[in-house]
Amino acid sequence: MTLLAKTITVSPTPKEIAQLIWQMYSDEQAEMFHHLLEEAGSEYHLMMQFMCTRDHCEERDDNALAAFQVMFSSAYKYMGD
Repeated sequence: MTLLAKTITVSPTPKEIAQLIWQMYSDEQAEMFHHLLEEAGSEYHLMMQFMCTRDHCEERDDNALAAFQVMFSSAYKYMGD
């Protein structure tokens, strides 16, 4: 018997990624941020990506910038503790 193997690449949409993140518990979201930094390779690269993302959020005519600001600014008060 011969087995057939096939690799399929699936690219989730931004909406699907948002849904996945929203469905995670806080500890899973924390793990996601850990992996995000690993993917970026450094805090500098991650910061640069977030700066570009903020610019794109600002250019949109919807609630993207508000959501971006809530996501990051609400946690700011806890940094440095």
